[in-house]
Amino acid sequence: MGSDSANSIKFSPFIIKYGMKYTSIKKWSIALFLTLFTVSIISWLGVKSQIKHHRGTYTEVVNSSIFNAPSSPLAITNVSVLATDCSKMLDSLTVLVKNGNIITIAKDVKITDEYKIIDGTGQYLIPGLVDTHAHLHHNKNDLLLFLANGITSIFNMNSEQGTYLEWRKEGLNGALSPRIYVAAGGMSTKKGMMQKLKSLVGFSKKYNTPSQARKAVKQFKEEGYDAIKSYAPSKEVYYAIMDEAKKQDMLVTGHLPFEVGL
Repeated sequence: MGSDSANSIKFSPFIIKYGMKYTSIKKWSIALFLTLFTVSIISWLGVKSQIKHHRGTYTEVVNSSIFNAPSSPLAITNVSVLATDCSKMLDSLTVLVKNGNIITIAKDVKITDEYKIIDGTGQYLIPGLVDTHAHLHHNKNDLLLFLANGITSIFNMNSEQGTYLEWRKEGLNGALSPRIYVAAGGMSTKKGMMQKLKSLVGFSKKYNTPSQARKAVKQFKEEGYDAIKSYAPSKEVYYAIMDEAKKQDMLVTGHLPFEVGL
């Protein structure tokens, strides 16, 4: 009995010391985890803010109404016009525009009083350019930049949850804008916990099964998208997208899966 008590007393300091050391390590581990978690959240918020800044979320939108063209017919005189075969410029022509349509391009044109005359001396006219792979962001100022650079039609390759469908509608109703075609997606495949976490913070949704892809294509058609953007989904999902898009009379553009190839 005395021997047992002596052993107990002998090992007690070791047990107490070990227990204190374990408790200290546990506290430091918790503190380190909380610190890393806090830094990660702050970093993520900072990165997200910078992405929004880059995409123009915080940029003041220009009042495009100040650029609206006059509603009266226009006569652009003494201007150079690109030939239909794009081989040369045709000089000293007059272009009449009425109700949004070009009605005359010629040298000797009688201009009535209803036309507002614009002197085109030293200037030139070409057909509007088309950007077939554009990526709009969060600011309508981009639309004005396209027009300022002669681009009158764009094919936008990201859908942004319906935002660009609204911009397209505004343009069709008279807002100053290039003609916008909008592709839904991009539709890709990604499984796992990381993708679920990305979906929670606003990253694009992924389509992991053919049935999910078919359902999405039908929904995109109902919402009014002009096309589907494929973003290298799995082979099975890609074929489902192609088949359903054909049934829905929709174009498919974008990136092929490596398994499919050209």
